[in-house]
Amino acid sequence: MYFIYIAALGWWRSGTFMQPATFALAVPLAIAGVALGEAIDRRRGWAILRDWLQVVLVLVAYRSVDWVALPHGDYEIENRIVRYDRRLLDSWGVRTTIEALGPLLPAILEAAYLGLYAVLPLAIAGFYLRHERDRIDTFLLPFLVGTLAVYAVLPHYPSEAPRFVFDGIDVPPIRTVLRSLNIWILDHWDIQSSVLPSGHVAAGLSAALAMRIAVPEQPRLSWALFGLTLLVWIGSVYSRYHYAVDGLAAVVVSTMAIVLLALVRRALGSRL
Repeated sequence: MYFIYIAALGWWRSGTFMQPATFALAVPLAIAGVALGEAIDRRRGWAILRDWLQVVLVLVAYRSVDWVALPHGDYEIENRIVRYDRRLLDSWGVRTTIEALGPLLPAILEAAYLGLYAVLPLAIAGFYLRHERDRIDTFLLPFLVGTLAVYAVLPHYPSEAPRFVFDGIDVPPIRTVLRSLNIWILDHWDIQSSVLPSGHVAAGLSAALAMRIAVPEQPRLSWALFGLTLLVWIGSVYSRYHYAVDGLAAVVVSTMAIVLLALVRRALGSRL
């Protein structure tokens, strides 16, 4: 449904069928092709391909936000929400606390931000290693719903990261190798049209909630993901990749989407 939504949004905004968002329709066709292959040929390879296809799906979904971007003519949103960052970092002493031990805590925050990219493939691999592949769908559905719900909101709030809008202001004084790597990834692979809500926080929180649903008897897994998400949220504000409001918005949207999914599944008797 997400990719059909992106294609439709692109058609509506551009007024033409021939535009980049139309390519989003190739994704549900590919998924349908894999599902058909699995239905016809019961060999395990099709099921494994379907599991790992989700990693690619999330990446393409995130990149597709730029296909339906709105013009960004001013910085009204950014100037309005940056005040909360300065209150958090300066008035509440978060910046001083992070820098109290030199490069240690900034490096940990950058490592958490970088490590988030591996959460989905590691989660899928974990189910295989624990011989619990039958639980992957129970994990993937809420994860995708929570993450893609946030991605669906991104095109409606054109905005730029504080490291661009407020260049040279509030920049961390300690430049670690991990920070340089994160900036390189963001410069080359991140979307350019919006940072509100935070896709990183959405993926981390959705993974935590989905893991809690799929593996309730091992709460340490979900708590570890909750902890990682908190570090990512704090680190994204400290390093000026995001505004604090971006993470808050991601938490609200992802949580609401997953709760709504749970309510719908309960109403349908878990047939979804």
